[in-house]
Amino acid sequence: MPISMPAGWRESAAVSRRIVALARLYYGPEGSTDYVPVGSAGISLGGDEYIPVMPNIPSVDYGVDPVTHAAEIGNLRLRLINQRVSDLLADPLLGSGSDTGFENRKCELRLWTAGINNWDNCLLYYSGIMRHFEHDGSDLVVEVESQDRLAHLDLPRTEVTLAAYPTAPTTALGRYLPICMGSIDYAPGIITDNTVDLWTSSYPLVRFDDTTYAANGLKGYNTVSSSPYAKGPLFAWSGQRFVPARTDTDRRYTSGSTQLADCRMDFDQSAINLLMEVYPSTASATWDGANSARVTDGSSALLSTKSANAPWTRTVNLRIDDLGNYIASKDALVYAFCRIDGTTQADSTGTLKLFDSSGNSVTVLNLPAATTSTFNNMTDPPPDSYSDRNLGTYRLTGDAEFHYELRGVKSGSGAYNVSLSPYELGLVLIINEGDHANPQWFANVDGRKDDGSGTYTGTAGALIELPTDIIHQIAASDVAITDIDTAAFSASRTVLSGWKHAFAWSDVRSSKELFTTLGRQAKSFPYFGPDRNFTVATIADTYSSSNRSIDFDIVGEPRFRRTRLDDLITKVVVKYGLNYATGTYENQVSGSDSTQQSRYNVTEAQSTAIFEADAIRDTPTAGKLRDYLLRQWKQPHNLFEGSLPVDHIDLDIGDVIEFNNVPYNVHGEDITQNQTRNGQTIYKYWWIYRVRRTGTHIQIKAIQLHDLS
Repeated sequence: MPISMPAGWRESAAVSRRIVALARLYYGPEGSTDYVPVGSAGISLGGDEYIPVMPNIPSVDYGVDPVTHAAEIGNLRLRLINQRVSDLLADPLLGSGSDTGFENRKCELRLWTAGINNWDNCLLYYSGIMRHFEHDGSDLVVEVESQDRLAHLDLPRTEVTLAAYPTAPTTALGRYLPICMGSIDYAPGIITDNTVDLWTSSYPLVRFDDTTYAANGLKGYNTVSSSPYAKGPLFAWSGQRFVPARTDTDRRYTSGSTQLADCRMDFDQSAINLLMEVYPSTASATWDGANSARVTDGSSALLSTKSANAPWTRTVNLRIDDLGNYIASKDALVYAFCRIDGTTQADSTGTLKLFDSSGNSVTVLNLPAATTSTFNNMTDPPPDSYSDRNLGTYRLTGDAEFHYELRGVKSGSGAYNVSLSPYELGLVLIINEGDHANPQWFANVDGRKDDGSGTYTGTAGALIELPTDIIHQIAASDVAITDIDTAAFSASRTVLSGWKHAFAWSDVRSSKELFTTLGRQAKSFPYFGPDRNFTVATIADTYSSSNRSIDFDIVGEPRFRRTRLDDLITKVVVKYGLNYATGTYENQVSGSDSTQQSRYNVTEAQSTAIFEADAIRDTPTAGKLRDYLLRQWKQPHNLFEGSLPVDHIDLDIGDVIEFNNVPYNVHGEDITQNQTRNGQTIYKYWWIYRVRRTGTHIQIKAIQLHDLS
């Protein structure tokens, strides 16, 4: 949409045709509001006298490339001359080594026209930072850099260093914590903390994103399964396949957990420990059958109540696979562990015994009388519980299955009831320090989620996956851009409804490159405007109106041309679903249009585009991108460039215009009406992709829109 125009400015400019540039050159300590007012004419405005030292109004040139989606905006060169400049040159403001001058301070340039009586009602023309100065005795040139040159950062921003992560393994040092967006299977993680303490909350950590956000980042998964085993959440890449794993069930993956608050995953004890696909058997004799999942889900909810006048038994079967062929840990140790919360009601004491798979009693839990409520009178862990992480140690040399039996034995007469709530029961595979850093670790995760106000998606707490919502969030949180055109991002959200991006990027790249990449994979063009605002323009599939209708009589030096036939695309292959372990794409979609090949006398081989979409994992989105690329570029586009009077100076990138009273056809077509060419609607509308403003007119470049539906 056109840039914001102050009330009455356009009408006043159309009448007077007199435009004066006014600039405020700020100086002093950071945050100072002091400035020197200069202008292209002497103007009194709002109590300021603007010094007439600007011989002309500098031009502003910026745009986007319709093909590559790259954005560019030039710096502003502000030339100041005449005797009054000598006074500036003699002033220490120009740089005396102290923090009082113009260097690295803001310059804001606005356009005044007759009838405007205050600074705020002048049209904002350019805002940037004064960075470079050239001068002789009477001529000063100030180069004002745009936000496009200053704001962008290298991302991801968090490097794993020894200073920041003193307990990280050496294999993690020098790597960067990823930016994780959307819904991702097998997102790569980095071990950042190897601190180990068996009985405290100090656990090794694998992180999957470098930004803290209060949301459960771990995708839901089933912890109980028969072979093939449950999916996730953790996987080790073996060089052949993803080997599923999961961590200890000690409630560190339940919703609202502190560990999940910043999307960290933690492991249980040792240099790195994994509870590798441990699950109870599904036999009816497993606890109370239907509730067998509770054995390993970390829940302390009541599992079963058993009443008996005779001894009784409940069995839990836990299985762990041999990983010797996939991870360098064939001789890893397996630790069995158990924690049970329970109460008893009995007419006398009883005994609860735990037996291993060989039938050996590994521990005895003396059940107290009904008047007490402790196992073995233990006080640590807390009352009503029994806990032991060293029930047995086994050397894993092949597939292993362990059977544990809880046997209640009545002592005395009468009924005997036991309520048991297994808090955790399972096996821990211990991978030693020499081995744990060798595998790559991956997880199924959902990336960043919106805040409580729905700032980026329009919905509080929603997963951020729409492409331009992702750009908006990264721009605000990772790059710390404060001037963002939220209305433009909201409008883009409507156009891109149904599009989904998902990625976990840890390779360092400029945020400008990242935004361009995401835009290219979603028919969008993120860029900085001359007003310092970060904004976006997105091409829609269909159009029925324009932002402005322009009489061709006022167009200066119009010129039309067409995109080259060499640039036609009649077949598109979109590769997507990047495997972060191998660096290869696992899926692809394709489409072609043989009609255009015949019409323009090009072969499929000559006009095939292969597009690698590293931000797409969703098949419908890959199809949308394929359709956009094919429909956008299967026929040549008409291109326009020309100039318009100053009262159209508010036109901007992404604005749609149409022309009236065009006295001739353009490449044989009437551009004042929609046309049909080879079965495709060619709109009468034009999408502006480049703008050059001066004090007297605006020059634009535009591409004619085609129907993409």
